[in-house]
Amino acid sequence: MAGRPTTLTDELLGTAREYLSEYESLGQIVPSLAGLSKFIGASRSSVYLWKSSEGDIFSQFSDICSEIMETQEIKLLNGGLSGDYAPTITKLMMTKHGYTDKQEIQQEVKQTKELSDFYGDT
Repeated sequence: MAGRPTTLTDELLGTAREYLSEYESLGQIVPSLAGLSKFIGASRSSVYLWKSSEGDIFSQFSDICSEIMETQEIKLLNGGLSGDYAPTITKLMMTKHGYTDKQEIQQEVKQTKELSDFYGDT
């Protein structure tokens, strides 16, 4: 990462790992990157930058972020199917995991006309 030195440290990585086991005790129903950023005291923009940067420490951080998103997806699926989570917010959050609410509608229209409509009454 070019520019100023990163504030991502091994200690911060350890704190990020703790988040996965602590998020429920913080009152969070599902883990999130926003929750992670609050827990480690970093901005969301830093979290997104770190998870997409090159290097060993960033790769480890990216793995933690992936685990957070995978845990979130599983909890949303299970909570949505069991009825524990509100369907609307569950559906909205699942879009972050590649799910869509898509309906295909096929409509067939038949229109008939009398020949007299074209030629008049003769």
